[in-house]
Amino acid sequence: MDKQSLLELRKNKKKVKPHFVRRNYRKLKLRDTWRKPRGLHNKLRLKRKGHIKNPSIGYRSPASIRYMDKNGLIPILISNIHDVNKLDPNKNSLIISSTVGIKNKIKLLEKVAQLDFRILNFKDVNSASERMKQIFEARKRKRSESVKLKQEKKSKTKEIKPETKQTKEDLDKEKQDILLHEKQIQPKQIHDVQDKSPRMNVTRTKITPGEKQ
Repeated sequence: MDKQSLLELRKNKKKVKPHFVRRNYRKLKLRDTWRKPRGLHNKLRLKRKGHIKNPSIGYRSPASIRYMDKNGLIPILISNIHDVNKLDPNKNSLIISSTVGIKNKIKLLEKVAQLDFRILNFKDVNSASERMKQIFEARKRKRSESVKLKQEKKSKTKEIKPETKQTKEDLDKEKQDILLHEKQIQPKQIHDVQDKSPRMNVTRTKITPGEKQ
């Protein structure tokens, strides 16, 4: 069979192919992904009638068109122009990586349009590149406006700062003058000083317990 008929066969088989899920997939704590059943009495493992289908070799696509997309091309993930130059548009289709920035994405889309590659994650290459350019230009304008605002703010602060410095210096001078004036006005306080000279003519008598003075 030729490639086109095999692709058509795979398409029809995929319509009937069941979605393989684990046992008890209806429980909220379990995801609806396939897990091999291991229980001794598990009806899914025993392939009992009326239970969920098990994956088997018969559901697989033909070997000659395996891993190909619906157009019969092998999809390749790319992230720069060097990756594109190595590939053939008659054999490969492209998927642009999500980590690529807008600037590089625009360059990639232009290069892909020149070489006539098919991109799987963009339906129309020309409209996608135009949209990306608009986004890029809008970002540029926004960035330039923000830079202008920052410069204006800096210039305003430079004009205001010397005035504030002068006012601070004036206030400090006024405070110092007031403090000096207060120090000059305050009279000297006279403190009573205790007489620490030794006492003369003092006799000491020893009193024994039980005696009266």
